[in-house]
Amino acid sequence: MSQTGSRHEGQKPAQCKSHDALNRSRQPPMQSALKKAVGVFAAVLLMSAVAMIAVGSHWHGRLSPYSNFFTGRLGTPIILIVMGVLSFPLALLLVPGLRRDNYRALYMFAGILSCMIACEIAAAVASFEYRHVIGAAVRSVVVRDLDGCQGTGLEFAQRTLACCGGPNGSHDYRARGLAIPPSCCPRGCQGYGAHRASCDYRLEGLFNRAMIDVGSTAIALLCIRFMGVLLVCWQAHRLATDNALIYTVNQ
Repeated sequence: MSQTGSRHEGQKPAQCKSHDALNRSRQPPMQSALKKAVGVFAAVLLMSAVAMIAVGSHWHGRLSPYSNFFTGRLGTPIILIVMGVLSFPLALLLVPGLRRDNYRALYMFAGILSCMIACEIAAAVASFEYRHVIGAAVRSVVVRDLDGCQGTGLEFAQRTLACCGGPNGSHDYRARGLAIPPSCCPRGCQGYGAHRASCDYRLEGLFNRAMIDVGSTAIALLCIRFMGVLLVCWQAHRLATDNALIYTVNQ
């Protein structure tokens, strides 16, 4: 009788163990798939950082020589560069959180990335907003340079952008009694004449292309990052729930 009872008592733990093993075998596939998805996002985050740095650096380099015409509106490419640079240490924060299943590190990552997303939204909004006001700002600076005979910045724009003068082109020089500068006609003003395009038109077009590229890049990448925040928060929530369950069982 005692042997039978002891045999039954020995079978119960085995049944419980088999039941627990069955539960564990059901849970890992979902958890491992989610963990792999977060790992893929870490790689995507690094690639998006490279894209942000590339786009921001390209347009900052293109616009910087004409910064006096854009009156302090070159911050959006710089924001894109900074967000790209900060993405590298942020991705390194995600790696130990995944390897050690540390939900606190994952929540911290999601919080920092959310702040970066907010900055990218601000950069995108500013990029498209600047496009509506840059035309008047550029024209005022060009006219001011013409009236004050301060042609240093305008000379450079005329040489590099194949343009001449302000809103009225080369006529702006004649109206002020000024000779058309050689930068307006590099092949000779007598034979080929001055460039027909006005410099404010060229500068506005250059700035608009830059802001479209910067804003579009920020919007596309912040959508990817937002999806990453959701994935990381999901993984962190699952880890926190599992830890709470283990703590309850141990109690």
